[in-house]
Amino acid sequence: MKIFIKRGNYIIITVALVVFVLLLTTCKRFESVVFINSAIEQVQTAEEFFARGIRFTLNGNFDQGIIDFDHLIQLNPNPNLAKAYNWRGYAYYKKQDYDKAISDYTEAIRIAPYADFLATVYHSRGNMYHEKQDYDKAISDYTEAIRIAPYADFLATVYHSRGNTYNEKQNYDKAVADYTEAIRLRLDPNHVHICYRRGNIYYKKQDYDKAISDYTEVIRLDPNYMYAYRNRGLTYYKKQNYDKAISDYTEVIRLAPNYVHAYRNRGLTYYKKQDYDKAISDYTEAIQLAPNDADLYFLRGSAYYIKQKYNKAIADYIEAIRLNPNDAYAKEFLEYVLWQRQQERYYKTLSDEGIG
Repeated sequence: MKIFIKRGNYIIITVALVVFVLLLTTCKRFESVVFINSAIEQVQTAEEFFARGIRFTLNGNFDQGIIDFDHLIQLNPNPNLAKAYNWRGYAYYKKQDYDKAISDYTEAIRIAPYADFLATVYHSRGNMYHEKQDYDKAISDYTEAIRIAPYADFLATVYHSRGNTYNEKQNYDKAVADYTEAIRLRLDPNHVHICYRRGNIYYKKQDYDKAISDYTEVIRLDPNYMYAYRNRGLTYYKKQNYDKAISDYTEVIRLAPNYVHAYRNRGLTYYKKQDYDKAISDYTEAIQLAPNDADLYFLRGSAYYIKQKYNKAIADYIEAIRLNPNDAYAKEFLEYVLWQRQQERYYKTLSDEGIG
């Protein structure tokens, strides 16, 4: 009997403990659910979704950013609705989904709350049209942004963008006008890229003095701007100022020792100066960097030919033809040098035999 009672008490105590543990676990789970739901509720506010969506987007997590902006757009009322469309458009732009970006920017324009925000969205949509090579629509958006742009530095950015688009359309006069206005409006002196692009247009227009002036300004602002030295060298070459061209190409090589075109261009310039040994040296360096470039073998072969090193010239022309079987010039020059070598050997034989 006592044993039964003790066993009964043991069973009761055991059951009680199990119930207590279950109740405690349930309470803990309930507390966890309440806590989790509370946390979810906190990020379901418009401000939370907006801030987190921006963070995701800026950190390169564009898909998650788009999801947050989707939630934000669905919330109503929403004071950040126009900005949500703008940021989602930016995320689509980073994903190179330009059509969806344009759609979002268009909606942001429709509900834009104030002028300065509206100008930035016009500029962004213009950038999308530029990416899609719909240059007329891009120019239209940039022009509207310029009309309502709120402050000078942003205005300079839009002029720069519209100048780029005019440049793509090969409307160089309007491109130059926009670049010039962007340089004038820029609040800080860091207008390197605008000067560089304007210099490129002056080069295309064969206004070489103005091109050199812009490239020189770029170099003054950024002494390590390799492409400015390269393009200024090309411009000096066009003006037949070969010494200055060589100086600029040499600076390019210092800044970018493996840049093939610098050796090629300097070799061409030495060739123009009839300094064939230095031309051959530069072509050889370029060939080491780009051994499959048929043009380099052709150029070196031509320098060897001028120095009457016919065997080396023939070897280079043959290699140029091997790399580019359709190179008509290499074939023509090879045929001529072979004939020249044959003539040289013929007259040498006559000379050796005392004839002629």
